[in-house]
Parts: sequence; structure tokens; C-alpha cells
Amino acid sequence: MCNHTLLMTSSRTKYKKYNIKTLLSVLFLACCYNATAQTIAPQQDSIIIAIAPDYNDVSKSHRFWFGDNYRELWATPVKMRVLRLDEEQGGLTVLKRGGGQQTKSLRLQDATGKEWVLRTVQKDPEKALPENLRATVAKDIVQDQISASHPFGALVVPPLAEALNVLHTNPEIVYLPDHPALPDSVAAYANAVYLFEEREPIRHGVDTDNTEKVLEKLKEDNDDRVNQHAVLRARLLDIVVGDWDRHEDQWRWRDLEDETGKLYDPIPRDRDQIFFKNEGVIPKIGSRKWIMPKFQGFDPEIRSIEGFNFNARYFDRMFMNQLSEEDWRREVQYVQQQLTDEVIEQAMRRMPAPIYEQSGPELASILKARRDNLMEQAMVYYRFLSKAVDVPGSDKHEEFVLNYLPNGDIHLQVYKIKKERDRDRLLMERTFSPAITNELRLYGRGGEDIFNVQGSGKSSIKVRMIGGDGVDAFKAADDFRNKGKLLIYDRADEENLIPDKGMAKIRTSTDTIVNNYDPRSFKYNVLMPLGTVGYNLDDGVLLGLGFKYTKHGFRKEPYAAQHKLMVGHALATNAFFGNYEGDFPRLIGKFDLGVELDARAPNNVSNFFGVGNNTEFIDTGSKPIRYYRTRYDFIEGQAVLRRQLSQRFQVYAGVTGQFFSMQPGDNEGRFINLYQAENPEENLFKSKYYGGFVGGFTLDTRNDAIQPSSGIYWSTRLRGLAQLNDEQEEYGQLQSELGVYFRLSERLVVANRIGGGTTYGDPAFFQLLYLGGTNNLRGYRNYRFAGDQMAFHNLELRLKLFDFTSFLFPGTFGLIGFNDVGRVWSDNGDDGGGLHHGYGGGIYVLPAQLILLHGVVGVSEDGVLPYFSVGFRF
Repeated sequence: MCNHTLLMTSSRTKYKKYNIKTLLSVLFLACCYNATAQTIAPQQDSIIIAIAPDYNDVSKSHRFWFGDNYRELWATPVKMRVLRLDEEQGGLTVLKRGGGQQTKSLRLQDATGKEWVLRTVQKDPEKALPENLRATVAKDIVQDQISASHPFGALVVPPLAEALNVLHTNPEIVYLPDHPALPDSVAAYANAVYLFEEREPIRHGVDTDNTEKVLEKLKEDNDDRVNQHAVLRARLLDIVVGDWDRHEDQWRWRDLEDETGKLYDPIPRDRDQIFFKNEGVIPKIGSRKWIMPKFQGFDPEIRSIEGFNFNARYFDRMFMNQLSEEDWRREVQYVQQQLTDEVIEQAMRRMPAPIYEQSGPELASILKARRDNLMEQAMVYYRFLSKAVDVPGSDKHEEFVLNYLPNGDIHLQVYKIKKERDRDRLLMERTFSPAITNELRLYGRGGEDIFNVQGSGKSSIKVRMIGGDGVDAFKAADDFRNKGKLLIYDRADEENLIPDKGMAKIRTSTDTIVNNYDPRSFKYNVLMPLGTVGYNLDDGVLLGLGFKYTKHGFRKEPYAAQHKLMVGHALATNAFFGNYEGDFPRLIGKFDLGVELDARAPNNVSNFFGVGNNTEFIDTGSKPIRYYRTRYDFIEGQAVLRRQLSQRFQVYAGVTGQFFSMQPGDNEGRFINLYQAENPEENLFKSKYYGGFVGGFTLDTRNDAIQPSSGIYWSTRLRGLAQLNDEQEEYGQLQSELGVYFRLSERLVVANRIGGGTTYGDPAFFQLLYLGGTNNLRGYRNYRFAGDQMAFHNLELRLKLFDFTSFLFPGTFGLIGFNDVGRVWSDNGDDGGGLHHGYGGGIYVLPAQLILLHGVVGVSEDGVLPYFSVGFRF
């Protein structure tokens, strides 16, 4: 066996089993490896190799969690050609060592000057991980998931591409042995399996460019253009074979001269990810839309074509923006006609026989299903790409002609124009339907461009006409009626011909960014689940679930809108709570809109011990803690306009409202009945509605929101509300808190917070200022003291003990010590008792620098109370 078969063992072993059987097996394989590597005879032209048998040496449990994938294929011995650099193609010279984050590669040149490439079949994804995760289980998991890639999949592509007239390379699986002709600088590349192929699949001497150079050429001259039909055909092939990794660097471009200029044809390369599988519980979760939807796997049905094409999100928008739905349908039909069952079967036979026997029939069946379903998937993707379309011009002169049709469609034509502004020739033409397209963006870029709006139809499509560095002209027909959906952008300090505001919304500026075209500005809208957990003695375990939806838009940073919704449950009190936050940056000029809604209902439970600084609490006998618990529903909301005056400072103002409802039957035998009897004017058992205003500011200079070690956080809020029914009471409230953070040493951080507030008018008991619990006075029950005025001080020492790197994750472990003091004052209550004092300590853990978990115990005259939460309290 050692003379004929080489089992290449992976250095990324998943399990470390220190027993005699495993050690003997490893020693045996090592002997085979060394003997074979050293004894390949000069005349030996092939070898039998198992590329990475370790992938298959895993348990049933491992396969359940991480999938079967192609483990057996990686472990199957396969006969392949031995490649010697000094003999191949008349002798190959190493030009460059390289590779991406996972692949080692060699760029080679033969005696004729033609270039070739060697890329490892086995991957090492360690470099793709953050440095702090490279010594953890994450490294082993990512390495293990290389088994989801088909090691011989790239061999299938050439016949399929040939049938579609898509330019392609012709890869071959080879073994590169250690050899005297191998330069010392690349000796580490020896004894490995490689994909060997020509760097460019065209006649030697024909120029090709990378994507960045093509983009530069297109910008410089509108005589240069891309064969978008060829791009679409190549991309449809990607979808059929399941190649999700089609970013801009995965393409070369052949340029052909014709009577008008250069035409660039796409050359797909690096087919490492076709037939990618997604199996196992954890990878399946990881392929959800809100994590990494591109990892959906090679199945007959594509769950989300938009997510599958994530890596091509910029590429597709750059190079397929001129194609109509009819163009897409024709190309799909062509692909379906040309990729016959026979072509697919022949392509599968290019894999080595043992590999075909194990995977060929199944892959062929899936390929046929994806081919048959291609029209449906392509139309979904066409509509996705067409929701917002960018049409960039060049540094030469163009005329953009928009014709608004009676049915709401917009017919776009882009012409090359001469210096005299006469039309030369048509560059592109496409009709946009409001049923598909929401937004159309035209960029003049350089040159003296004309934006010409014609037609009397009305359309719901928003059109942005964006000028450039030259002198641009914007004009519209007299009967144009779609002014509300037309926006014009250009420089205010240049002599552009810009109409009055009656024709369109004018967005001029002296800042050059007003005309900026960013081909990589697109972002996916994301729906992400949220969860939270906490514990305190009053509520018990707190569990919350919700979601965050982030929507992106034109030049909206960090997003156009974000919605957060969280609902939760307190297990000890059976109370429910809900919270909504909506954030809409620059919704009105430079002002953001912020909306918040906080609902403590149904069955909300809050402690109420009376009003004053010296209220009594004896958790024994006839007055246990449940005697002080009050059950009521409370909903509060606000909508404010925010202005970011600097990166760290913002102000806001807006409207706010409250709703309160409490039922006698829910509070029988509780302290709140005694309070109502003593204060009958409050009418607590009648529903109350309030409306008013709110305003404030926030200054945040902290160096880190999760674990700050320097800076300050200062927040101040003023609000006034009036009751809208019955008693029509009014009250106002001012609250402020200031947190200061600084280091005493490299490991010790001081967090210091002071806060307080005052209330004016006639607030109800639920509108008073409260002190106690996790928010401001640990060691005491939640809402322990209530008053019209309040002051508190929190001092916290956070000592980082050590960083750790476990097999599961890296992290930070530390200790917390705190001291809290505070008191309240009341116009009608007991103000005796002085300052209340709580102190204690605990621990915090910051796993993988992602989420901070902290638990402390607080001590006071009320007792010893534990707290657990996500994140520091301030």
C-alpha cells in the first residue's frame, strides 16, 4: 500500500484522540507519506491519492451537527497525474506565489510566455478568521466545513461552459511532488494536490484585464463597453452549478476591438465552490437570511436566490444594468436548451471514476432540476436587481433621455454626444416598469452631460439625475407632470443649467460628494432575530425575543430605517413587556426621526412601597413582598426629531404620550389599596391618558459602547405631560445622568456615574422618580423608593483578570466591585432616613468580544440580592 497509495493527512485534525490505536495509525500514515514522497520515480507519471481523509474520520454526532458533506470524496483514493515543473509545457517558471485567504497558489509561465496557475484543492481558512478565533474551535469548524466543497467539482464546468459559449479554463487535478527542479522559495508547496489550468483561456497574446481596470476603462471612454448578454449567460451558469463565490476578483475580461471601440467579454475563473453542500444542524442555521444566506447549498430548489448571490451583489449591478426582462428570458431559454441531459451527463464523466460513482448521478439530477427551475429563479433575481438601478455615464459626454409613458413606464435612452452636443450613437436603451423598479439613478460623472425629461405620463418610480464634474444641463418638457418623483443633484459652485424647483426637487451642494458614484454602495436589507435574558429577585428570570429589521436606501448611512421589536416575559410574576424602537436617519433634511413605544402589559407587576425616602418594607408575616407588588398596564411612547450636531453630540425634541390602567380585582389585599384610600384624588382605578412634549440631548465620547475604559456619557431629558381625561392633572420632569470612565491601570477601569431628577406639578404614583434595583441602587428591590426628586451615585471598579483562549471561544474574564448611594425627596412623603447605601461585587465575561455577560450580588439593609444581565448597567 505504501508504494502505490498516498493518503494526504490534514493538519487541521478535528479531534485529538490520544490512544494507542490512533497514534499507531498516524505513525503508519506518516511513514507512507514520507516513503512515497521520497520514492516517486522520475518516470512515474501518476499516483493514487486521497486528498484529505481526516474529513471522513468523524463521528455520527459530528456528522449530525456539521453534515456528511463530501467527506467520503475527500477520503477516496484517486489516480491523478504527477506534474513536474521542469517538464510541463516545455518547462514552467514560477512568476509569483500567491493565493487568497484560504488557497495557496503559484503563477507560472511556459517557454512561449503563456501563463498557468496552480491552486491547492485543500484549503486553509485560518487566515480568514479574526486573529482571536484562530486558536479556538472556530478554526476547526471552518476547516471542517471545507468538506462541504466538492474537491473535483471544477472539472465538470468546461463542457457546460462550452455548450453555452462561455469562455472558460480547462482545469486538471494534479499532484506536485517534491523535486530538485522545484525552487527553494516554493519548496513548501510540494507534496500537495492542485488544480492546474491556464491563467486565461484565450489565445496567447490577446489582452485581458481584471475587473478594476475594466471599470476604469468604462469610466474613461463611452466607446468601451461590456458584453452584458455574455455576463448574464455566465451568471446563469453560476446559478445552475451552485457557484456562490462570484465576486469581482473572480473574473478576467477579454477586449475585442470593433468599429466603435472595445467590447469586453467576461472570463469566469476560480471554480472552487460549485456543488457546495450545506448539511448538518449548525451549517443549516448559519445559512439563514440573517447570517450567511450564500451558504444555502447545492439543492434542486434555491431557497433565496438573492442571498445565494450575495458575493456578486456589486458585480451584477455593475454589469447587468442594461438588460431587460425579455433579455433575461431569452438567455434563460438558451441555457435550458443548450444544457441538455446528455451535456450534463458527459460533464459529470470528467470526474475520476470513483468520484463519479459516489456523487455523479446525484449531482446530475440536481443540475437538471436547477436547469429546469432556472426561469423562475432568474425572474425573481431579475426583479431583485431591478428594484433600484444605477446607470453610470463616463468622463465623456452623454445625453440621458427619459420618456415618461402613459402606462407609468419610463423609457430610458443613453446617447453618446459630440462636443457640439449633437447625438452620435445610442449607448443603451431600457424600459423600466413601476411594478418592478422603485428607483432609477443616472450618473453623468465627467464630461458635459444632458439630462432630458420627456413625456406627460406619471410614474411612481423615483428618478435621481446626478451630474458630474463637467457643465451639465437638466431640462424637461413643458407637459412633464412627475415633478414629485424627480430629483436633481449637482454642484452649486459650477455653471450647470439647473431648472427651478417647480420641475424637480433640487439637491445642490458645493461638496463634491453630491455627484459621487459608488458602485459598491448597495446593502441588503436584513431581518435579524433578537433575544435577551436577565435575572433579578423581583422579576425572576426575564426572557425576551424579537427582531431587528434594517432597511437601506440611497446615501443613507448607516441605514435608511431600522426597526427593533422585543417582547418578553418575567417568569416569577407572569408579567409581559414589549418595546419598539424605530430609527430613520435624515428623514427630514438633516433631522433623524426616532420613535419609541414601551408597553408593560398585560399583567405588568411593579413594586410600590409608598412615597418618600423612609418607606417601610418588612418581608415577613402579613406584609411579604407580594403585598407591595402592584399590577397595572402602562404604555408610553414618543416620536422625536434628532439632530446630530457632531459625531458625539445630538439633540432631540418631539411629542410623547402615556396610557395607564389598573383594575381593583388585580390588586386585592395589596398596599396600593391603602395608598388609594389615603389619596382618593388620584382615582387610580380609572384609566388615564396623557400627552405632551419631550426634549433632551446626549453626549457620548466613550471609546467603546460595550466595555468603555475612557470618555463620558451624558444624557439629559426634559418632558411635560398633561392628562387628557378626567382630572386633567399636569406634571413636568427633568432627569440627567453623567457617566465618566477612566483607567487606573492597564487592567483596572473606574466607571463613575451620577444622576438625578426633579418633578413639578401633580404626578401620579407611576410617574414619580424611582430609586432601587439594577438601574441605579443595587442591593435594594426594584422601585424601592419613590419621590418627586431623586439623586444617586454609582461607583464601579472593573478589574480585568485575564484573557483566555478556550477550545470553544476566546474571551475576557474580570471582577466587579461597586458602591451605590442615593435618596429621594417628596413634597408629600417622608423625607427622613438620609442616604441609602448598597454595595457588592461579582464577575463579568466577554466571550469572543461579542457580548458581555455580568452577574453581581448587592448587599444593603434590605438584604442580599443577586442580579444577572447582558451588558454593564452603565
